[in-house]
Amino acid sequence: MFKSEQCSALLARSRACDRLQASAGSVSSSGFQREIITPTEILRWGPPPKRRGTSAHRLYVTGDTHIPADIQKLTSKRFPVQKEMTKSDYLIICGDFGGVWDGSNEEKHWIKWLKNKGFTTLFVDGNHENFEMLCSLPIVEFGNSYVHKVDEGIFHLMRGEIYTIDNKKIFTFGGAASHDKENRKEGRNWWREEMPSCDEYKRAEESLLKNDFSVDYIITHSAPESIQSKIAPAYEKNELTDFLESIKDKTIYNKWFFGHYHKDIICDEKHIGIFNEIIEL
Repeated sequence: MFKSEQCSALLARSRACDRLQASAGSVSSSGFQREIITPTEILRWGPPPKRRGTSAHRLYVTGDTHIPADIQKLTSKRFPVQKEMTKSDYLIICGDFGGVWDGSNEEKHWIKWLKNKGFTTLFVDGNHENFEMLCSLPIVEFGNSYVHKVDEGIFHLMRGEIYTIDNKKIFTFGGAASHDKENRKEGRNWWREEMPSCDEYKRAEESLLKNDFSVDYIITHSAPESIQSKIAPAYEKNELTDFLESIKDKTIYNKWFFGHYHKDIICDEKHIGIFNEIIEL
């Protein structure tokens, strides 16, 4: 259930909207296999596409980094193409960034490490973030919208925003429900802001409405309920997965990437769960 009658009404209006038909077509730009595969199969694709030209930005997406636990996927050995990238190229992390957590020396080391990379790091929030620290960061303009600035070349993509990068529209909506919060302490390693507020749901609806519910990519941490129930049935349905399901039903988009479930998996032609892999859009 939503946290208030206002939120319930918002979701009801969202579900009542006419369903828009997503444009048909097989996967091509990222080299994914064209057939729809079952959720138990692992992500597979062919060689990355050739660089489109010197003026184009390169845009990659990957899964949770949980700094420092899973940041090694971004080393030059595992992500060698970064040697050719510049700060005008971007890597998007699908939540649980973990680099804004406690201000420790270890955390500062990894932020400096990312800052010194050739690319710009972007991330949506997951459920394992220090939201008190994250929301205190300065807000700056980016991609025709706004972001939280962690450091030079490291930015948090805020909930309900649509960013324009290389003429591509990217809708972002972080957050997830922790399934282990009973083992955590609020304000120390768990924050109730892991779940979106009514204002954030409203902001998402308004942003999509202004863009006629049509974007190129959707980046989230959680998956829509119809996807989550297939790939992670142990995860409980909640107001966020229901809300994302409503967005799925009425928005036109090419691909939707999400993290959270620690799986690299193609659910269907449009929905891709990502963890260790790094995919060029």
